[in-house]
Amino acid sequence: MQGNSVGPEHNAILATADIARRGAREPDHAAENRALRMLATELENPDGDVLSRLCACAMELCAAHSAGVSLVEMDGFETVFRWYGIAGRWEKYRGGSMPRDASPCGTVLDRNETLLMDRPGQYYPRVAEADPAPMEALLAPFHLLGQPVGTVWVLAHDGTRHFDAEDVRLVESLARVAAAAYLARSEIRLALEARDEALRANDRLRRTNARLADKLDPT
Repeated sequence: MQGNSVGPEHNAILATADIARRGAREPDHAAENRALRMLATELENPDGDVLSRLCACAMELCAAHSAGVSLVEMDGFETVFRWYGIAGRWEKYRGGSMPRDASPCGTVLDRNETLLMDRPGQYYPRVAEADPAPMEALLAPFHLLGQPVGTVWVLAHDGTRHFDAEDVRLVESLARVAAAAYLARSEIRLALEARDEALRANDRLRRTNARLADKLDPT
């Protein structure tokens, strides 16, 4: 479902402009490189859970209280964001979902840009219902074939943490990894579907041959 961009009366929750005023802390390239190498290894493992690892890396690198990866998908007739990876205080919500038009991720995909939100529960009641509610949310979109399909996000649940320009850089970097993981996940799903269809076709052929053999048997 489209059209949940924040309207003028709700612009108070958008704090992206504050990032420039906060400046940026010094990057820890060694920690970032270790995380990216680990995620690259995880991507090569067909049984790995790269999205959960990515969330743990996002939380650590950004000193966030929670971090997650949300993918847009259909749930029956409703478009939702599914939380395929979550770390930190919101880890209990792993695998849950939120309607697209009730989620900050929907606004991020509508605008197709990284956004910082201040107390997003003021505008999104479903976010306010989560425990603990976020004080700040930094969200970056990622893309497949040029289309935004999900977000990587980090949360601060109290006033002890405020995200800066370095966090924006890190989250956007991790969003590119999430895009690679999404592509790999899609390719694996298509490969499995093709395998299952081949097995079904082979079974149909076997049963057809068996029926023909019965008809041709002169005894």
